[in-house]
Amino acid sequence: MAKMKTEDPERIKVFLEKTTSLDWSSPKEALSTLKSEAFELLNHEVAYYYRIRQNKKSISGYLRFGMLLFGTLGILAPLAEAAKLYEVGNYGYLLLAISGAFLTANNLFGGTTGHARFITTQLQLEKIIAVSTVKWNELEHKLDQDADKTSEIELEMFQFIISTLDEAYLLIIDETNEWNESLNAALADFEKRYKKSKNGK
Repeated sequence: MAKMKTEDPERIKVFLEKTTSLDWSSPKEALSTLKSEAFELLNHEVAYYYRIRQNKKSISGYLRFGMLLFGTLGILAPLAEAAKLYEVGNYGYLLLAISGAFLTANNLFGGTTGHARFITTQLQLEKIIAVSTVKWNELEHKLDQDADKTSEIELEMFQFIISTLDEAYLLIIDETNEWNESLNAALADFEKRYKKSKNGK
């Protein structure tokens, strides 16, 4: 079987298959399975953000290098002509325009901002998983030690799984909304620059 892509919706199907018909004659084992499968979903999200931020890091690096290179050449061009080294002064604005194009591309593709945003989201998800794992062990220990409150602790474990998933997916949704806002802002900026250059202003 081919390895599932991190963002493949198949992971939800697998989650449902493994958790829909749990054997609740042994609540502790069923809850442990439910928790493990829930955390497997979150591990998929961490892997996704790690992979995508690596891509954004590469894109950002190339685009920022191009912006810096052509921006520097655009500034140096009239200076070089003034010093009578090269007759390239007329290329200054063109080189600066190319530098601006690299900047716009970086904004459109979410290079720098996307990379930073994905790092933050990945680390926050890892924090949720790490802290929740410790908390889960605490709940399991409490369940083993306090037989008189088994039902209450099992309910607490249920609620814990729900709140952990809710917190993690709220984080992902917020990041997606932020990405959408950044993209719309970059598109608006691109359109503004395009109209300005088209009108020759």
